[in-house]
Amino acid sequence: MLDEGATQEMVDQALADLQDAIDSLVKLSNPQQPGDDNKDNENNEPSGNTKPSGGVHTGDNIDLGASALFLLLCGAALVMVKRKKEQNN
Repeated sequence: MLDEGATQEMVDQALADLQDAIDSLVKLSNPQQPGDDNKDNENNEPSGNTKPSGGVHTGDNIDLGASALFLLLCGAALVMVKRKKEQNN
């Protein structure tokens, strides 16, 4: 796109191609957004469960309790190894 050697004819052709692409676009009558699972409801009314879930919907479902337990167990293992080294010296 940043061709310094581009001629006016090349620029005009690129502009014509772009305009053709824009003209060939068609508007959807009922566009659906990505992740819209409410396909059967044509009136766009809530589907009963309108309470927001508390988390961000990124697909990242980490159980905080399990992570905390893992860190606690790692810390306990570290303390046990350190005490065993001190007893052997």
